Amino acid sequence: MPSLYEGLPVVGVEAQCAGLPCFMSKDVITDEVKITQNVQFIALEKSAKQWADIILGSDLSRRDTYEELKNAGYFIEQTVMELERFYREV
Repeated sequence: MPSLYEGLPVVGVEAQCAGLPCFMSKDVITDEVKITQNVQFIALEKSAKQWADIILGSDLSRRDTYEELKNAGYFIEQTVMELERFYREV
């Protein structure tokens, strides 16, 4: 994601949920998007060749990110319980 204008990109979260390695602009993408070890930030000042070299020199295999996602709060059962608790209190 060599984006020039981005906040918290949902596609980055979705890619991590799918276990994909993610390469994002360190100058634009917020640190909060890094919820697994699959994220690497790269400076926009680097050339397209440097981006390509970094990406191609990385482990591009999918990883099981279940535990990392669960620990980061991206777990449907946990979210359901939090929503139920919220609506009981309202």
